[in-house]
Amino acid sequence: MIMRPDHVPADLVVDFNAFSGDSIEQALEKAESWRRLGPVVWTDHNGGHWVITSHAGVRQVLSDAARFSSAQPRKGVTLVEVDRELHVPIEMDGDEHRQYRRLLIPLFSPRRVQQMQDTIRDVARSLIAGFGERGSCEVVAEYARPLASSMFLGMLDWPLKDREMLEHLAELQLNGPANATQEERAAAKLDAGNQIAQYVRDRVAERRSGVKATEDMTSVIIDSTLDDGAPIPENKLVALLRLLMIAGLDTTQSVLSQSLAYLGEHPEAQEYLRTHPEEIPAIVEEFLRMGAPAMPSRTATADTEVEGVRIAKGDTVHCLIAAANHDAAEYDQPDIAVFTRAVNRHVAFSVGPHKCIGAPLARVVLAAALEEFHRAVASYSVVAAQSHSGAVWGMNRVDLAIKNATVTA
Repeated sequence: MIMRPDHVPADLVVDFNAFSGDSIEQALEKAESWRRLGPVVWTDHNGGHWVITSHAGVRQVLSDAARFSSAQPRKGVTLVEVDRELHVPIEMDGDEHRQYRRLLIPLFSPRRVQQMQDTIRDVARSLIAGFGERGSCEVVAEYARPLASSMFLGMLDWPLKDREMLEHLAELQLNGPANATQEERAAAKLDAGNQIAQYVRDRVAERRSGVKATEDMTSVIIDSTLDDGAPIPENKLVALLRLLMIAGLDTTQSVLSQSLAYLGEHPEAQEYLRTHPEEIPAIVEEFLRMGAPAMPSRTATADTEVEGVRIAKGDTVHCLIAAANHDAAEYDQPDIAVFTRAVNRHVAFSVGPHKCIGAPLARVVLAAALEEFHRAVASYSVVAAQSHSGAVWGMNRVDLAIKNATVTA
């Protein structure tokens, strides 16, 4: 807890700890209960910060990089101080951010990721073959995570044998260990970040030594130059590749796991997807709305207002994207997956200058993964599921009972 700033109204204070270990359902229920107080509330946890739950408020903050910075020293887009190089480019602002973003956008162009369709589907079918005949599946470990990780490690051309180790480190870097104190969490996140950074340095050294020289994403980034023709500084290069790894291994699998958990509890939605494959792109957008994974923060650079609430210079503002995507002021039936939703302005990929560069890849992976799963599996239901909130929301596990799977590796 902290000494609460004088400009924070007492009637806007809520008891919210982003790292409390709440499930997604619990976190969303809390956010919904705060709406009676207003779209912007304050918590004293994690250094004290604002929490934005409205769609309009989240859009305002994320769209305005001048008033809400991503590059606060020792903080970036996190709620607490960090002892690491800030992530590149999401914890940069202005021209510096633009330079690095320019390098990455071509690597995730819709045309480039569409060329990966066959590979994505081959991996999906191979994974389904591993559990289809058994009649059960733990979605996170057996489908969503290995599919997303295999695709992204392939793009980077990093050893697939390191997948599980890297997934574990990515989870620790994002949320820390479960049920840990703030000090324990900070120590675990720092250690995980250091291990990831060293792993990245080893991969960079391989490329530069000529041991493994390829045309993969890692090599392209290493050979890239900034606007002035200079190479990317070593510390920024490591921070950039570290971010790509963490984002690639965690966020897409989170949405896929949440999607299959929802479908496993709603057989009518499951059947609709199976019988309307031409609508899968729109269905993916609805699941992105329903299961947004990342909850970014910003730092106010000047005194301002959000939804009529005074935000002081230096205040931390936490954008609860999942709550914004369930805002009844923006969406009819916000807690139900409406596959025929006419307008879907979800903010799962953020908005503004920091909108997710990897969105085209995520959409392609999600669409292919959902289609292949429902092409192979005639029906399935959830036996048990467990989720988590935090810096990135997702499923810990989703156990499915599967009926009548057609296995084609």
